[in-house]
Amino acid sequence: LGFTWLKKDLPKTHSTLSAIAVLNGMAPADSLSNRTMASITSGLVYNYKHKEWKAVMGVYYQAGKTSGNLDISAYMLNACAEYRKNKVFTALGADVLSGNSDNTPANKSKNFSTLYATNHKFYGYMDYFLDMPTDTKQRGLMDFYWRMGIIPHKNMAISLDTHAFSLAQNRNNTAQKTGKYLGTEFDLLFDYRSSDMVSLQAGYSMMFASRSMELLKGGNAGTYNGWAYVMVKVSPTLFIHEFIN
Repeated sequence: LGFTWLKKDLPKTHSTLSAIAVLNGMAPADSLSNRTMASITSGLVYNYKHKEWKAVMGVYYQAGKTSGNLDISAYMLNACAEYRKNKVFTALGADVLSGNSDNTPANKSKNFSTLYATNHKFYGYMDYFLDMPTDTKQRGLMDFYWRMGIIPHKNMAISLDTHAFSLAQNRNNTAQKTGKYLGTEFDLLFDYRSSDMVSLQAGYSMMFASRSMELLKGGNAGTYNGWAYVMVKVSPTLFIHEFIN
């Protein structure tokens, strides 16, 4: 594993520009091979924050080899804009991860891999899409989302996220054709921070899946699909020491 990260402040524009590159080495899928496969992921990220507005835009490109010795040419795009006024906030965003099409050559891969699981942080709280690209059968993912919320107290926030999930590419070469639209997910979240160390979080989520999600994941798209949880999070600071030259 090798990585580099560069960041440049652009104070007159209330923004920053950063660049990242990650070299990820993998053992080959062929157990008889002694080669090390490697991919490189590079990207640019633009962040803007001024008064009530906050925005982020990113573009990433992935090249190299998969563990199965396929040539990688994949991309990911993301953008999000948030407006916050007094105790109300709303955000609109999209994530697009490329995937294989029916015409992708057998020795190529257009699947963008997120490299390491980001469990629960992106793509909805029901965790349908944790291992990319495996969780979409190598067809990529498009996630268009809208967030709205209120902050009734400085230590409390209530928000509702709406996600519309689609495949980046159709699956037409299977016995049952799969359309792009997968379903819509709603995530209701309550967060209360009683101190810097302890917080309480409660959530309720529902997924309204399409026939394509059923073909992709199995199960029955017509049945109830939801969950609720309550979590107490304790984050103690165990050690602080400042070294002064």
